[in-house]
Amino acid sequence: MGRFFSREYAEARARFLAACGSRGAAIRSYPYEGFNKKLPEELAIDTARFGSAYASKILVLIAGTHGVEGFCGSACQIAAVDSVTWNALPSDLSVFLIHGLNPYGFAMLRRVDEENIDLNRNFVGDYAALAGYNPEYHRLNAALNPARWRETEPQEGDEEIATFIKTEGMKKFQEVVSIGQYRHSKGLFYGGGQKAWSRIILERIIEIEFQNVCSLCVIDYHTGLGTSGAGELIAFVSEISGEYKRAVEWFGPNVKSIKSQAVNVTSVSADVGGPIDAAFQKSDRIATFLALEFGTVSIPTVLHALCAENWLHHYGNLDSALGRKIKEDLKCAFCPPEQSWENGVIGRSEDVLRQAIAGLTNS
Repeated sequence: MGRFFSREYAEARARFLAACGSRGAAIRSYPYEGFNKKLPEELAIDTARFGSAYASKILVLIAGTHGVEGFCGSACQIAAVDSVTWNALPSDLSVFLIHGLNPYGFAMLRRVDEENIDLNRNFVGDYAALAGYNPEYHRLNAALNPARWRETEPQEGDEEIATFIKTEGMKKFQEVVSIGQYRHSKGLFYGGGQKAWSRIILERIIEIEFQNVCSLCVIDYHTGLGTSGAGELIAFVSEISGEYKRAVEWFGPNVKSIKSQAVNVTSVSADVGGPIDAAFQKSDRIATFLALEFGTVSIPTVLHALCAENWLHHYGNLDSALGRKIKEDLKCAFCPPEQSWENGVIGRSEDVLRQAIAGLTNS
């Protein structure tokens, strides 16, 4: 792996803590309180603050919202700490890093948490009322979540998926699969039936750490969608909102909105339900929330890896040769091992962080 990328969660966590500690950051850890007592190592959400705890402005960097995607976010955080990006922060600006927001998924090479919850679909209120949300996913669940998995193509459900795409189009298929659902607890992109552990801890972190904050910018690192190596900045608000206009002012016109109504102007991400940005919104706070999404491999390859890993977790044998291959395939789908991809990710992240600091400083 590259200079900042780690092979496994434990290595990523150790490198993050060491890097932040060597730079004098204020570090806190929130040990994982999951249900599985056979986890291979200690898991935790770790935070590190650079700058004054009383600063009114804060840049927040999140790694590992989607578990296995944390390898990229962790590397970007470690690279930022290693660089001189924020060596001389203004007195009213601090930088706050959240490492391993979904530590279970990060360590176990899952995109979701121990309860199969997609954290970025979990920030809703009445879960029971959402059982009928995204009804078209129900039609596809059996095809996407088969009880048997073949070592070679084709898989059960491939024909049904192909028919849906032929009839409705690839864009509609991606939207139906990925916007989230609250009915099938073993399905893909499941938003949960209650607050996830990571959501509870994140809300606690925000309450403890951001009491003095009037203005914040959040960069949440993700991978898996878009052109390989390209890092798209994605806003979760409408293009007519003040938050979106502020993001464009800071980062340029290529910021995309998942709520865009413009013709031929689309983000690589669908308009997801229950996104994490809701946790940072407060009536007396100016918030600018962006996902930084790095493309990896093709959407069909990513989806195949997700379906295979979901089958493995619910029905397969983790210790089998097939199980190990499925896990490795998932990791490669969300964190390709090529040096050129890693270098591009770090370079793009550094550019975005410089723009974020400048935007906050001058706001």
